[in-house]
Amino acid sequence: GATATVRFDSPIKGPVELKVIDLSGKIVLKQHNTVYEGTNSVAIANLDRLLPGMYILQMSNGSTIEMTKLSIAR
Repeated sequence: GATATVRFDSPIKGPVELKVIDLSGKIVLKQHNTVYEGTNSVAIANLDRLLPGMYILQMSNGSTIEMTKLSIAR
């Protein structure tokens, strides 16, 4: 499966749950990662299962949720 690397800044260190959500609000991918304070590069697996288009990448550590746009192109 294809992976994509997402770069983002995290204010905290610890485990996060990553969700990829389509524009209808459906969760299409979910995985757990550990992040570090500062800039992180996280590989997201199985992106080849998703149709091209815009998605929301949501990162949650249990107390805060951060969201960023994710564009998938072939």
